[in-house]
Amino acid sequence: MKIFVYMLFVMTIAANSFANSDFEQALKAYKAGNFTEAAKLYQKACDNGHALGCYHLGEMYKKGKGVKQNLEKAFQFFQKACNGGVAKGCYHLGIMYSFLQNHTEAVKFFNKACEGEYAKACYHLGTLYESGSAVKQDLTKAIQFYKKACDHGSMLACFSIGSMYYTGQNVSKDLSKALQFFEKACNGGYASGCYNLGVMYSRGDGVNQDKSKAYQYYKKALKLGASRAQGALDTLCKESPQVCK
Repeated sequence: MKIFVYMLFVMTIAANSFANSDFEQALKAYKAGNFTEAAKLYQKACDNGHALGCYHLGEMYKKGKGVKQNLEKAFQFFQKACNGGVAKGCYHLGIMYSFLQNHTEAVKFFNKACEGEYAKACYHLGTLYESGSAVKQDLTKAIQFYKKACDHGSMLACFSIGSMYYTGQNVSKDLSKALQFFEKACNGGYASGCYNLGVMYSRGDGVNQDKSKAYQYYKKALKLGASRAQGALDTLCKESPQVCK
């Protein structure tokens, strides 16, 4: 019995080693543009229990890259990935169930992905609970899921919470909390978060008015791609030219 257990252990280690090797080779092939070879290697990795290999293969079947597009196979590989602990595999199952109008299963898999700390899934659940789409509207849950998404790195979620607190939309208006979440979004490179900070400091909304800080945030927003920040800068510099020198 001990020999059997030992042999099983050795075989498992060997399979994992092969799976990791196939997966690494698949990544290289994909980056080199050899999608057909990448798909074959992801298949081998998946067959040997590499859950992330299953996920990538699902992506390839979904997009028809290196293989003939096949959404049924994509679904199967996302399911294998999800069962293997790959949260974004669960998220893609949720998306596919949504397209099939099976909202109960969609929400189940979004929840599983969110529990696996996949920010997009948490954000998606936030939008569903805020709008009451596919689930009963629950603004408390919406905020909870947005906060989870923000904590897991979704700067869009941080910005969304900030916007809710800033406008008082569906929550009690709280400029202090709005500032906190806009700062997190801005620090994470989300341009609109920086822009809204510029607005708050320019107007003195919930903070001491500080045109110099407004200028800095508008500049950062512009650098990050918020083109509307240019108009705000032009107005600010016209009204308070000393801060733009």
